[in-house]
Amino acid sequence: MAIASPTVLPPIPPNPGATGLQNLKINVPPMARSGDAVSLSCIYDLQGPLYTIKWYFNDNEFYRFVPKALPTQHSYPVNGMKVDIKNSDENGVTLINVSRELTGLYKCEVSEDMPTYHTAMKEQHMQVVDVPDTDPVILVDKSRVEPNEILKANCTSGASHPAPNVTWTLNGAYWMQLLHSSETYIHLVSLLGSLCV
Repeated sequence: MAIASPTVLPPIPPNPGATGLQNLKINVPPMARSGDAVSLSCIYDLQGPLYTIKWYFNDNEFYRFVPKALPTQHSYPVNGMKVDIKNSDENGVTLINVSRELTGLYKCEVSEDMPTYHTAMKEQHMQVVDVPDTDPVILVDKSRVEPNEILKANCTSGASHPAPNVTWTLNGAYWMQLLHSSETYIHLVSLLGSLCV
């Protein structure tokens, strides 16, 4: 009686979508104040060894982490950017004393080591703003007014970028809003109320 030969199945080809680098996420604050320190982070799941982490600002590389290199970290000159190497690693990078010039698109690129060298990238935008150093100041042309008398009021905010949104309230109730102006004038018919911003 003949014995049947075992059936040899062909090898299953690898899934082209499978990779050891997955779930890449980037964390960049949407807004930062001029002069502050800002931490940017790159989170990922990596099954194999890490080859390199690269950070870009508007397509200009400014920080790189390579675990097999000595030193493992390197920063590249970008106008207005200061990298805090001591507080940066394979998970994120810290920028110190940021300025308005650093408003733009930030990208994190992660590469897996051999044999795949698979690479993925995520990006987010950050705006750096200048906020006023002082509180807004209100000036009125009269300290006392009669009913139906016209009152002229001026609200001036400190220098900022972008220009502030000025909201007027009367006795705590919303009155009007003026967008993108550091100095606003308003003529009001007196309602025997207090005016504030």
